[in-house]
Amino acid sequence: MHKKENFYTSDDLKYIFTGAVSEEYLKKILTMDPPLDRESKIYTATAFFADIKDATSIGEKLGDEEFRKLISKVLEMITVETTKRDGYVDEFVGDEAMIIFGAPLPLSERKQALTTADLSFAILNNCKKIGVKISVGFGMGLMSFGNYGTNNRPSFTPMGNEINTAARMEGYARKYGIHPIITSNVYELIKNQYRVVFAGQEQTKIRDNPMEIYAIIEKNINITKEETLFWDRYDAALNSLTNGSVVEAFRQLTELRYERPDELLISNTFNRVSRIYAEKLGNDFSSIPDIRVLAIKIEESMKELFGVSEFGLLEPGVDGMWRFREEKPFSYRTILFSPGGDVLIWMKGLLQSTSVKDGPDPINSVRFSDMVPLRKDNELKAMFFVNPEE
Repeated sequence: MHKKENFYTSDDLKYIFTGAVSEEYLKKILTMDPPLDRESKIYTATAFFADIKDATSIGEKLGDEEFRKLISKVLEMITVETTKRDGYVDEFVGDEAMIIFGAPLPLSERKQALTTADLSFAILNNCKKIGVKISVGFGMGLMSFGNYGTNNRPSFTPMGNEINTAARMEGYARKYGIHPIITSNVYELIKNQYRVVFAGQEQTKIRDNPMEIYAIIEKNINITKEETLFWDRYDAALNSLTNGSVVEAFRQLTELRYERPDELLISNTFNRVSRIYAEKLGNDFSSIPDIRVLAIKIEESMKELFGVSEFGLLEPGVDGMWRFREEKPFSYRTILFSPGGDVLIWMKGLLQSTSVKDGPDPINSVRFSDMVPLRKDNELKAMFFVNPEE
């Protein structure tokens, strides 16, 4: 049995929740029996994060006071939209907001998921009217809530791996464009009411296996026929990939990317498929004795997949220096890398394909987008570069 001194006082609760929840919600918190405990308690809750995109550059253009007014307007809108849905505005940090559903008052998981999805689109639509872009994402799971403040400044805030995972969803939303990004368990709860598509897999430090993430496109009752057909084609491309048809997935995604060049979700998926193809080339290399045989095979595939035949092969010469092969069909680059240099040391550590921009600065000059290590007997024999920059 908890001691009385472990409970939040009425003044504590008013300090924490006034303005952060609706008046009706606050009344329910104040009359909880037993009262809300300061000690940590596990809730199944949903954490929603929103962050204004390009806030720094906006602030530089507007100046301090106008920027303050803009941020205040956005955060006030977020508060109104949250509290009228019985959510809890846990905190604002600069231009970022963290919203909670399911604590301290319990709410079913399904209701949490659907309400937070509804909040996502309300915030996105209002920000569009205000004239700012915002990234949003959320996740659900077991979270530990309690007083992580001081006696003078009490708090009721979540801790744990699931809150960190939820925060990552907003970070991924910046990568995948304008869509709310969610975890797989949220997807299962809302998939019958919303059009949701697979966005990708992301590796995190707190999980052994990559985490599947999803993008919410629109509520089913609001989505147009045109949008439905477009995302049906996207799903078809993913099915092609799942069934092992990389070439067909490329063809489908190329068409979609041409139709919507600014759709980051499509571009990211295309790049992911590109790397899968590059990894396949690496596997082919280990079973083909002659580099010319591999080059012919690569050229044929490149024409089919990309409509271009430009690709490069970086390999060591008799002098030990690494340079691009000059003979056709390879595309030559006049750049040398020392076998003991930082760039080659980094390349030798690669076990799978990667983006050129992820590497050391000197390799940017090769003007390719992606590269894959070609290894034999665990030894790096060459680096294969694809996707010439336009």
